[in-house]
Amino acid sequence: MRIPSGVTDQYIYFVAVDATDLKTRETGLSAFTVRRSRNGAASAAYTTPTVNETDSSNMPGVYELLLDEDMTIDSGDQSQEVCLHITCTGMAPVTRIFELYRPSVTAGETLTVASGVGQAAVQTIANNALTAAAINADAFTAAKFAADVTTELQAGLATAAALTTVGNYIDTEVAAILAAVDTEVAAIKAVTDALPNAGALTSLATAANLATVAGYIDTEIGTILTNLATVDAVVDAILVDTAVIGAAGAGLTAVPWNAAWDAEVQSEAADALSAYDPPTKAELDAAVAPLATAAGLAVVDAIADKLDTALELDGAVYRFTTNALEQAPTGGSAPTASAIADEVQTRTIAAVTVVNGLAANTVTASALAADAVTEIQSGLAGAPDLAAVKAKTDNLPTDPADQSLIIAATDAIITAIDAVPTNAELATALAAADDAVLAAISTLSGAVATVDTVVDALAVSLAVVDGLVDAMTVRVSDMWQLQGLDGSNPAVFTPAAFDVGTIHINVTGDGTATTTLTRTT
Repeated sequence: MRIPSGVTDQYIYFVAVDATDLKTRETGLSAFTVRRSRNGAASAAYTTPTVNETDSSNMPGVYELLLDEDMTIDSGDQSQEVCLHITCTGMAPVTRIFELYRPSVTAGETLTVASGVGQAAVQTIANNALTAAAINADAFTAAKFAADVTTELQAGLATAAALTTVGNYIDTEVAAILAAVDTEVAAIKAVTDALPNAGALTSLATAANLATVAGYIDTEIGTILTNLATVDAVVDAILVDTAVIGAAGAGLTAVPWNAAWDAEVQSEAADALSAYDPPTKAELDAAVAPLATAAGLAVVDAIADKLDTALELDGAVYRFTTNALEQAPTGGSAPTASAIADEVQTRTIAAVTVVNGLAANTVTASALAADAVTEIQSGLAGAPDLAAVKAKTDNLPTDPADQSLIIAATDAIITAIDAVPTNAELATALAAADDAVLAAISTLSGAVATVDTVVDALAVSLAVVDGLVDAMTVRVSDMWQLQGLDGSNPAVFTPAAFDVGTIHINVTGDGTATTTLTRTT
């Protein structure tokens, strides 16, 4: 599509398709984003893009963008290309390209040409426009000049008397010049008479000799020029090959990877690894295997947390805290004989009172009343209570007062913790493996960067192809209608116009010698 420079009322059409399946035509879209680039300039966004949906029912997915921004061509150029990139939510991006040109005829006007000659009324002529080179021979005949033009030209010409005066002056001057020439020739002859061979110059080089020398010089110069042409071709080839390098190697920042380098790089990497001798995976696994696992450390940590809350430092030794001893059956201390006696006495006071003062073994089981037996049993601990006490005392050290057993268990835990490697030890063990992994990651990053560059270039190429396809689609549609092949849009001819679909062509001329067709839409 071609748009004259300075015209801002023309529309360009594009088709919106679904961004996912790339074929379903989208209707009812709005809030388009349009970016433009003219003649290689950086892309810039349309400030207020005007996009209309042409006809959602009869032309679904067809939209028109008003070309009203950055539509003036640069000074000194006849034609420039403009690229448009159109995006909208849910729509696949569309790229359109059109030509912005400087019109030879004012936009909207028509220049009629017949038999190769343009027919136009001249309004003004620029200074110095009419020169001998610009006018064909015999283009201006006597019949073409008005009488006042002839009078004006003759008014400035010399009269016969004036011409006679000029002729006499020229004769006088010519005679003086001839006399001067005779004098100068005589002086020159006097000089040439003194030349060798009485002026015949027979001892000087002949024309044949000079021709031989000239031929030799021509041959040598031709050889030199041929060699220079060869050198120039070589230099041009070198410039083409090295142009991509750029200043200070700036062009070498994205050199694609060559598969032919793989063997050499792998060989060098193998030599470096052999010289450094890092541990293999099997060696590293064997070194790490004896170390505690995360699950084992969690168990040790849980035990240490429990001991930390159950023990406290007493001078140079550890002891159970008061809270820990409260969980013992005695509530924190061992019962004394007196305390036991008091408890038994309290529990059996009623029974002992009724038999106080009797001799040993006087009261037998059969002599006791049922209520006396019940009272005694109610004050004693039952089997379930004794089992609960035993379960708690079994968890105590063999000697609750002996803290050495607790210290020994704590020392065993600390020894196990000391066997766990520190961060520095782990860093040392894994350093060699990290270097190998980083080198592999670096190689992979380079390959990924190369792939990314190729993908970017492919995306640009696809965008260009997409724009060309869109342009060809519009042109094919126009040709289809102009040929009268579109049954839904029949062509309509009148003496002044030719209309088919959205295309309108003005018809001017007499229809016999000259007919001019001018497309307006």
